Parts: sequence; structure tokens; C-alpha cells
Amino acid sequence: MKRLKVNLIYLILLSMVYSCSFSQNREQLAKKYSYISDYGEDQGIIMVGNKVNVNGEKESRYGYIDLDGKEIVPLKYESAGNFFEGKGGVKFQEKWGFINKEGKEVVPFKYDYSGHFANGLASVQLNGKSGFVNDIGQEVVPLKYDHVFDFDAVGVAQVGTIIGVNGNLNINKYGLINKKGEEIVPIKYDDIGIFYDDNTPAVAVITTNGKSGLIDNTGKIIIALKYDNIEVYYGLQKANLFKVRLGTKEGLVNIKGEEITKIIYDYVEDLNEGEIGVSEKGNKYFIGVSGKRINGH
Repeated sequence: MKRLKVNLIYLILLSMVYSCSFSQNREQLAKKYSYISDYGEDQGIIMVGNKVNVNGEKESRYGYIDLDGKEIVPLKYESAGNFFEGKGGVKFQEKWGFINKEGKEVVPFKYDYSGHFANGLASVQLNGKSGFVNDIGQEVVPLKYDHVFDFDAVGVAQVGTIIGVNGNLNINKYGLINKKGEEIVPIKYDDIGIFYDDNTPAVAVITTNGKSGLIDNTGKIIIALKYDNIEVYYGLQKANLFKVRLGTKEGLVNIKGEEITKIIYDYVEDLNEGEIGVSEKGNKYFIGVSGKRINGH
């Protein structure tokens, strides 16, 4: 354990030295490149750009340098993104793919657009439809969705489909998939929030037709879609409690969907040292995780 702590401190200090060194080199590098990304130091590779001669015309091209300023991937790409998880999305001959830090192609250049890697997978788009590839270029989630969002640490991603048009606006519905491409939540909701994974199970707020509920990361609905709003607070979630609202009044629901208080409060605060501040008809007092008023408050 002691050696692990020493190694961790060494890595942090080394990272600080490299960051400071690169910051000092940035002014010199600005004389060579017209564009230097503000990101990438944590990956050890920085995206840069410049005007180059292409068929007698000056055009922007992008490549990458290391933290010493050495050019490790030549400026030959029409567009490029920052590196994530050791790979960068780049555009070559009008198509997007991914390269590694040696400039080797790891995902073929055949897509109209690419996102970035997050938790092992990256979004790609072709002919208006999006899906996901892994780090060896396999399409693990078919390109069939109109909208996709990055996979999170829980291992799920939000996907969406356009079901109609209202004036100039698309009407979208959303669901959730796992890394196998299986739809664990059907594409029928107006909105799905981020997963809060500070406690088990991880939960997310879902909304449709103006009513909100709560799902876990398997797609199971644990609080029915019957509230005007649900908020996930850090302290309350640790106690498996969630704040809900109906109209202008708030209350608390547990992870089984049971209302442990009436929905009567003007506001409900987060759990702090075993107490939850509430206000009822202008009077503030404290309740416990059981929903009962704490004596002396």
C-alpha cells in the first residue's frame, strides 16, 4: 500500500511537470502552428493545425504533437478531434475514422462523422444514422439511430429516434441500450436524464407526457411516471430517497416507489448528518430518513 501511494504521488508530480513544461512551450509552438488545442495533456498528445499547401492552395490540416512539442502524427487530416482513451477521431479524404498515438488507423475512414471514445466505445454516423464502434473498428451497435449519446460508466447509452415533425422542430423519443446494442429501455420517452451512480442501483429520471419517474440501470422502472418532477440529491440517494414534486408541493419517495412523506412541503433539502430540512406553510423544521419529524426542531 505504501509503495502504491508513492507511485501515485510520483505520477501526479510527473504529470504536473509535463503540464508546466508544455505550457511554457506553447508560446514557442504558437509560432509554428496556427492552432493548438487546449486539451490533451492528460493523454500525452495535443492536436495542432496549420495552413499547408494542397494542390497549390492553402488549406487547414491537422495532426498531433507530444508534450515535448515533437510532431508525432503529421498534419494531413482535414479535421481532427482530441484524443480520448488513446484514440483520436480524424477526417481524411472526406471520411472520418480513428487513429492511435502512432498515427495508425484503428477504425477505418468510412464514416460521415465520428464522436470520441468513452468507456470503450465511440459513436459514428453514416448516411444520417448513428451507432457505436469498439477500439478495433467493429460496429458493436448498428447504425440505426437518429441520435446517440456517449456510453457512461454504468455501461448504458441514450439513443433516440425522430418520430415526426412539428413545424421546424423534430419530435424525438429516447431509450437506453447496453454495450451489446440491446435496448434495455424502449425508445418511447420524451427525455432520459443522466445516471446517478453514487449509490446502488444507479438511477436516472425519465419523462414522458409531462410526468417523471425513475429507472435503474437495467431499465426497470422503480418509481412510476406520475410526478411533475423528480430530483436526485447526493445525500438522499445514499439513503435510497428521492425528492418528488406534484404541482408546487414536494415530498420524499423511497427506492421502492413508496411515499415516505405526504407531498405537502414548500421545499425539501438534501440529507445532511441524518437530517432533512423541509418547509411547510412557511415553517421550517427537520425530518429523518423515516419521514418523521425530529424532536427538538
